[in-house]
Amino acid sequence: MVAKSTVYYHQKRAGLLEAFGGRCQNCGSTERLEFHHLHGYNEKHRGGMQQVYGVLRAPDSFLLLCRDCHEELHAIEGIR
Repeated sequence: MVAKSTVYYHQKRAGLLEAFGGRCQNCGSTERLEFHHLHGYNEKHRGGMQQVYGVLRAPDSFLLLCRDCHEELHAIEGIR
């Protein structure tokens, strides 16, 4: 049996991915999508449900990027 919170997380994340267009906003990829916080790295938005809540509260503060573009952007910004 899957935990209720896990189902909720996947439903909310899927809805956010769809709302952001389901593609990397840089290269258009649909693989390994992640949210990037535009206003600097924030430990509480590192991932999982906390990040989903952050995106739900302030969607204009995030970009949807594939992992490769996200890592590249972090390298440019000097963020790990």
